[in-house]
Amino acid sequence: MAGFRRSTWFALGLMMGGLMGGALGLMLAPQPAEEMRRRLRTGVGPGVERLRGVTSRLRRSEQPASEIAEEALETEASPEETASDVT
Repeated sequence: MAGFRRSTWFALGLMMGGLMGGALGLMLAPQPAEEMRRRLRTGVGPGVERLRGVTSRLRRSEQPASEIAEEALETEASPEETASDVT
């Protein structure tokens, strides 16, 4: 033990902390993983579709990208609506 450097102890502490934190996170998780994935997909889906629409309009349009981006931002949902969709 006397031969260990400070950096070795530090690295060992980081690894042990990471392992203990991961184990505690798994034990104390509020919901099953499948339910969390479903909720994430439901909340992210509309944003992905909106992004796909903007990129396809960018590809086939001769309009400047800044104008298309402004239009997309104007039609975007308010933060309150987006937050309520996820929870």
